[in-house]
Amino acid sequence: MFLAFVNTFNAIVENIDYFMEKWKGQIEGEDILRIVTVKRFIANFQTAQPIEWFDTELYFKLVEKITVNENKLLVCLLYGTEIECEVE
Repeated sequence: MFLAFVNTFNAIVENIDYFMEKWKGQIEGEDILRIVTVKRFIANFQTAQPIEWFDTELYFKLVEKITVNENKLLVCLLYGTEIECEVE
């Protein structure tokens, strides 16, 4: 599962423009707590670089849950981003 997080994080960094647009769309609305929290989430990726090792602090800032299926892991980040990872 640690490798799944590293791969997920790096995939987001590599496609940051797509994800930033998606997350910024979640800022609209009147829920102040959600807006502040999403902005903090975005801040974690604004200057992010790919990682090579599992970072516990970063994991708990970003991941809601990881679901294990037959041959896949579904990494669910906060605010709805889901990335599927195949298990070897």
